[in-house]
Amino acid sequence: KVIMNGYSKARSSFIFLILILMYVIILITFFGIQIIQHQFFTDKAQRQYHVERIIYPSRGKILDKTDKPLAINAECTAAFILPKQVKDMKAIESFLAEHYPESLKRLQNTGQHFIFIKRRLSDEEINIIEQSGIKDIKLLKERCRFYPVESMGSLVGVTDIDNKGLLGIEASYNDALAGKPTHCMIEKDARSNRFYFNKEVQKAGSHGQTIKLTIDSELQYLVDEQLEEIVSKFKAEEGGVI
Repeated sequence: KVIMNGYSKARSSFIFLILILMYVIILITFFGIQIIQHQFFTDKAQRQYHVERIIYPSRGKILDKTDKPLAINAECTAAFILPKQVKDMKAIESFLAEHYPESLKRLQNTGQHFIFIKRRLSDEEINIIEQSGIKDIKLLKERCRFYPVESMGSLVGVTDIDNKGLLGIEASYNDALAGKPTHCMIEKDARSNRFYFNKEVQKAGSHGQTIKLTIDSELQYLVDEQLEEIVSKFKAEEGGVI
């Protein structure tokens, strides 16, 4: 009986020490998580439940003296792929080799997660992509510029593929026309579903301003026609008139 009691006490003491050790380990773990690694897990939670979204405003219009639009916003379509998520790479490579060889080179020589195949697609190009049935090719709607008065092109200018002014009024007043983007922090669930519980504006933006010119586009059109005749008559290389 004495031997049994001694064995029981030793076993009880051993179990007690194991429990104490486990309790200490748990305390040390909690201390590490909540104190030492507090900032790390806080930042991780922020990344998991919050996503920053940048909302770009519509580019401002350009008008003539009679309020006729010279540059307006339109909707264009772009095609892109997510290389890391492609399910049928052979189909993608075959399609790009036939229709977009330059995009195929970019795909083969880059490790990016996002690649544009082409932007500002024509209706025919959109139809070809849709008819291919390749689900790995995604279509995206984005803003672009449309210029209804061709004779005003040299004065109004153009924007690049990212809607930034390159020439003319588009370039000279790019900041005013482009406006400023709004930066928002949006809450979502841990599975990244589109359930937004809260939207907090971190940096307010501003709308693109409308630029009104003192030029009459109809008069400019008539003068432009006269210019074409004179350039042709004197066999000049080029001409310009405002």
